[in-house]
Amino acid sequence: MRDTIRARFTLIFGALMIAVLVSIWAVNNWWLESYYMNEKIRILETATRRSTTLSCGPGRMI
Repeated sequence: MRDTIRARFTLIFGALMIAVLVSIWAVNNWWLESYYMNEKIRILETATRRSTTLSCGPGRMI
């Protein structure tokens, strides 16, 4: 069986596509979930601080 350039390019391209898909899946599963949760918590804490400041005035807490 002869190895042609077309076959080699096809295998290399397929391997690169699999590697990209696996790395995207890994980033989504292990990193982005905690990032989005921390970002959402930060946004909610900021909104709570601002609404407390607006309703009670600066320096006063409920």
